[in-house]
Amino acid sequence: MTFLYNGEEIVVKHFPGESEYLVVSFMFGGRTDFAEKEFFLQEVQKKINIELIGISTKVGKWYISHEMDDVIKIIKNFSNKKIICIGVSMGGFGVLKYGRAFGAFSVLSFAPQWSINPDDLIDNPNEGEREVFSKNFSDNMSNMSIKNEDISERTCIVYDPANHYDKYHVKKIIENTDKIDTIKSFYTGHPVVESLSGSSNMKNILDCMSDYNFPHLRELITQIRRKHPENIKRKIDFCIDKKPIESILCLASKSMYNIKYKEKIFSDFRFLGRLLYRSSSSKIDLSKNIVEAILKNNFSTGIKLKSESKFDEYLFINSCGGILTYDPIEGKFQIEYNFIFPNKCPVFFSSQVLGGPIYFHLFGKKMFIYTNGNGIAHTDCYSENNYIRLSPSFFEKNGKINSFTLKTEHGYISCNPESGDVTNESPRDDLWENFSIFRNFLLFEIA
Repeated sequence: MTFLYNGEEIVVKHFPGESEYLVVSFMFGGRTDFAEKEFFLQEVQKKINIELIGISTKVGKWYISHEMDDVIKIIKNFSNKKIICIGVSMGGFGVLKYGRAFGAFSVLSFAPQWSINPDDLIDNPNEGEREVFSKNFSDNMSNMSIKNEDISERTCIVYDPANHYDKYHVKKIIENTDKIDTIKSFYTGHPVVESLSGSSNMKNILDCMSDYNFPHLRELITQIRRKHPENIKRKIDFCIDKKPIESILCLASKSMYNIKYKEKIFSDFRFLGRLLYRSSSSKIDLSKNIVEAILKNNFSTGIKLKSESKFDEYLFINSCGGILTYDPIEGKFQIEYNFIFPNKCPVFFSSQVLGGPIYFHLFGKKMFIYTNGNGIAHTDCYSENNYIRLSPSFFEKNGKINSFTLKTEHGYISCNPESGDVTNESPRDDLWENFSIFRNFLLFEIA
């Protein structure tokens, strides 16, 4: 591994390999602080032993730099092998802009931008996107848009047409060029390549790009996407609001048990927790179906749920898919995303009394949780003084089924979805203060 160029803005690094072609990759955005360390496909390169030149940027200016003149000379004179250019998002722009200048045999661009010049994007309906891009734009980039003379003869763009952001940019690229192939990649969103990930998948795609048979490439990418665990997750996630019952029954179906790399679906507890939360609008309790599917697909031993007659209490799940737990040592609430085996004590309430106390189990006893000054405490003797009340939320008052808040004498319990931290003093009744309740599914036995 050798640096071929390390300038003030652009970094180029060579990774030797035994492939018959040379892959030139452009790094996606948001990684400028790691420009000398991270290159798109470098991990794949180790596994499939392709020869790779990775290009990254220290400044995040969509590779619009005078230093690219030097990079072009390096790439053109480096090897006699076929050059395949590949990149994602900002890197997708890079391969379109420079693929022809490199003398690339073929170019594969995932979800690229056409331009980030605010003057070019005047008809872009997404004002937020224009504002974000304007922070990365400078005057020397005014002529940056992808033009017909930039495009290599064999160029393909892969994008999700349901993503308005990407659809706009691809439409602009097509309008300004005359030799672009496109592949629609449904249910992938902007990170298209996540639904194609895997070293063997990428090897097959690169091999296909080395011959550039477009119908074959389209069929290959479509088949990889349709069977990919990430794409299956996104399909279910997309459909859960409109068809919660069908989506969850699909997740719990026998066919899911036979999917390759199914653990990527059934070990993603944030995803599964969000399904539990979002399915709460259904009048049918489907939490048991989800948990049984998780147990079946995650564990080789015969762990199963205990009989439903034992389900006499409820758990709290927030909009990000985490359950509310309590640390009796610290006297603090926490949100945990591994809701099957949480580290702390899950918080429950009795299914019989709305507005009743919340509690956790400690050595077989119910310990009731209450406010104690500015903090939280617990006791095995229930008293109505300062207990934390369960009540319908703003969302339930406006038509959403199964939507609750937990209110203390200081305010609402609120959860930070990133850190999992919980405060009991929020003045609002909003999304982060919102919980759905589900029957206690944390009761297992060996089959």
